Amino acid sequence: MQTLATLTLAAAFSAQAEVPNGELPEMITDRPDYTESVEVVGKSVIQTEHGITLERERDAHSWSTPEVLLRIGVSKRVELRFGSDGLLMEHGSEGLFKGRADTEIGAKIAFFEQKGRFRPAFSIIPIISLPSRNEHFSSSGYDPTLKLAWSRDLPGKFSLGGNVNFSSLTETEGRFLQTAASWSLGHDLPAGFGAYWEVFGFSPWEKGGKASWIANSGITHGLGKNAQIDGTLIEHSKSQTLEGVVRQLMAMAEGNKLAAFTPEAVPVRPEIESEGTARRNQP
Repeated sequence: MQTLATLTLAAAFSAQAEVPNGELPEMITDRPDYTESVEVVGKSVIQTEHGITLERERDAHSWSTPEVLLRIGVSKRVELRFGSDGLLMEHGSEGLFKGRADTEIGAKIAFFEQKGRFRPAFSIIPIISLPSRNEHFSSSGYDPTLKLAWSRDLPGKFSLGGNVNFSSLTETEGRFLQTAASWSLGHDLPAGFGAYWEVFGFSPWEKGGKASWIANSGITHGLGKNAQIDGTLIEHSKSQTLEGVVRQLMAMAEGNKLAAFTPEAVPVRPEIESEGTARRNQP
């Protein structure tokens, strides 16, 4: 299992071109977790989720900026989406690499809301990734992805959501099909705060490779109805088994791992990030 301590700071904002009733709808972001929400931003609403990512793992470090996800409400059930990780830099044992990330164009279509005791809310998110042709960071292919998103409100101010994704991805050795799945448990906290715990995985992680699972956890804070910041000090845990990463997520929830981290004791990754367009849909 590989681990990486992270510190996250992020922001999202929304605005409405036409305000029939003088109020914006409640803002629901597609960050900071990997799992996409089922909600669309609403007709005539423009919402941005953006920032900077700094990462350090062993002797390598990287950054990306400006990360942007632009969401434009077309109707009550449809939004358009434009995203990119911006300019990328990576410095490690193989040298220094710089370049521009691929760009994603997509949409989110809300099919139905949750109903009764069992039916969850459901949306689909079709995406096409456009290559920047950068030798180190770009897939150099036009890569489509289909995301199936669901969510369900639970008692006690909890919510449960997840995605099932199918991507046709390009690598040097050729194109391959990658499937991904995620589960995210959220909980509303006092004073406008919220927390989440998440597990997600990719199969395969790369062409000809094995599956990989990752645990994630974080906290958000709303600033009124049209702004949000979020921060995370966590341990990203990468494992080839779901059992291994679930155990790590349970340790996070208990606070055992979080209490052990200080900026002086471990490498940290401060980041302000959107759902963005991480290469091969990786976080």
